[in-house]
Amino acid sequence: MLFLLLIITTGNVAYGSAIFKWGFTLSNWLTFFSWVVGIGIFPTVFWVLSDYIYQLKKYSQPIVIQEIKDNQADEKLKLIAENEKDYIELKNKDLLYIESADNYSTIYFLKAEKTEKLLLRSSLTRLESQIEDKNIVRTHRSFIANLDHVIKVSGNAQGYKLHLNHTDMLVPVARKFSFLIEKLR
Repeated sequence: MLFLLLIITTGNVAYGSAIFKWGFTLSNWLTFFSWVVGIGIFPTVFWVLSDYIYQLKKYSQPIVIQEIKDNQADEKLKLIAENEKDYIELKNKDLLYIESADNYSTIYFLKAEKTEKLLLRSSLTRLESQIEDKNIVRTHRSFIANLDHVIKVSGNAQGYKLHLNHTDMLVPVARKFSFLIEKLR
């Protein structure tokens, strides 16, 4: 905005110098700048505030989670580590989320209604390629989440967080995956 005001001021001084033979001096430029700021402050403030109100209304509406019905929930999921020997086998509905750190991934899942975790030496991309359920999706460069377990979404388009049942962990949703929030509505 300041750059735009500086360009308008310079244009006004140049126009006044060419048409009305005013001098192109620093004092004329400062006078015009004060006029441009005095006049331009009202539409600028109005535009910024109206945009802020629009964005606030757009992103502050509570997100109501719709229950996702999927016939793949009872299918078995087998996640195999990079050594091809270590693996975990569980039902799709029992997987909560997967968190990655370098070449290791921690898998959080339900076993007898309790949250368990298992560490596998495997990249998140490799594990993601082994998952066929459309409700178990990548939400962040370090997370895969099961959308069937989402009970609440907090945050805004700058950074949503998924609240899952059976855990206190908030799973982040990167901006490039914010379309998943619309899938949950």
